[in-house]
Amino acid sequence: MKGAAMAGGVIGACVLTALHELTRNVAHKAPRLDLLGMQALAKGLSKTPLKSVGDDNLHDVTLAGDIISNGMYFSLAAAGSKKNLFLRAGLLGAAAGVAAVCVPQHTALNSKHTSRTLTTKALTVGLYMAGSLAAAAAIRLLERVSDRK
Repeated sequence: MKGAAMAGGVIGACVLTALHELTRNVAHKAPRLDLLGMQALAKGLSKTPLKSVGDDNLHDVTLAGDIISNGMYFSLAAAGSKKNLFLRAGLLGAAAGVAAVCVPQHTALNSKHTSRTLTTKALTVGLYMAGSLAAAAAIRLLERVSDRK
């Protein structure tokens, strides 16, 4: 069911965001996905006629964009057989986490936000995996509820 996939993906994205906010407030070596996202958005907007959303709105716009894009990405776990839902979700989360660690160093983004230390790298991958697995659990639950109707 497409609705369950999208809703589950958004739930997973919200879990990722909530865990990131919690982690960055309690762990010194936590990744700064928020700063990486704001930097990426600001650089991307600088190449458009918009130029900027304003410093006051940058965090909020980035947060909304992260939830939408991660939600759509995590919903891909529902593609294919129900049997491998959690495997696909885990692989999607691991891939997103590794990309968040590796891609910034090959672009004009600050790689220290996600790869400052080994702990930072591991937390980055772990956060994305937690979000994707939460999405899979939500998708499974929503599909079961829908099947009962």
